[in-house]
Formats: sequence, C-alpha cells, structure tokens
Amino acid sequence: TGIPHIRLDEVYWIDQTLLKKRGQAEALKLAQEFALTPVWVIEGVFGWLVDIVAPRATVLIWLDLPWNVCEAGLIDRGPVYGANEAEFNDLLAWAHLYWERRTSSSHAAHGKIFCAVNL
Repeated sequence: TGIPHIRLDEVYWIDQTLLKKRGQAEALKLAQEFALTPVWVIEGVFGWLVDIVAPRATVLIWLDLPWNVCEAGLIDRGPVYGANEAEFNDLLAWAHLYWERRTSSSHAAHGKIFCAVNL
C-alpha cells in the first residue's frame, strides 16, 4: 500500500536479536510520535501501546482468530529475534494463554480497546 507501517515489536524491543526491552515511557513516546504522522498502519498485541495511539486511528481492525490458527501461524513463522527453541516454546505457552490473561495483551483488553474505538 505504500502506507508507513510500524510493528509494535519494533517499539517494544530495543534490539530484536537480544530481546532487550525499551522502557515504557520511551516506547509510549515512539508510538505516539509515529501516530502523529498523517497516514499509518500499526500492528501488534501490546494493548498499552495501542491505547495511546487508538484515539488517532480512523480504522481499527482486530483479527480475533481462534487458537489453532494463531498457533499454526506462530509455528509456521518459527522463532524470531534470535530466540532459541526454549524461548520459542515459552512464546507459544504465553500466546496460548491469550484468552485467559487479564493484562493489556489479552483477549479481554483487546476487546475493550476495539469496542471503545468502534462505538
């Protein structure tokens, strides 16, 4: 599409090969700055980052997929950012709990964001 695109993983992680996290204030600032551009696409699961940019969104698309589709996609993609097999298995376990977690990166939190923006 030619539209500027940012992955929230790129905002959250400083060095994606070492999995070193950014500070929350810095990550929020980066997401906000990107969302100030006239046209953009942001993708990712970090609800606390989506919360900060959602008021500037004109469209919010939530891909509410069943676990078997998510799991197949993760397995097909394989480990990323230099993750080893154990870290990849940890990611799969974390992702599997998406519907049970109550954090900002959960099904419940994403549903609240989606409903608030699409009222």
